[in-house]
Amino acid sequence: MNTELIATLKSKKKELKTWQETMHKSPELSMQEENTAKYIADVVKSFGA
Repeated sequence: MNTELIATLKSKKKELKTWQETMHKSPELSMQEENTAKYIADVVKSFGA
């Protein structure tokens, strides 16, 4: 296993939990995940991508 990756994920545990909670607050039907897709795109954009 990649120990650097594991360490990074552990350091981001609180942030990852927030993302998971945010995405599960408003469930959407399969193949109709418009809000979820927008949320994920916004998170990725915040990384500078």
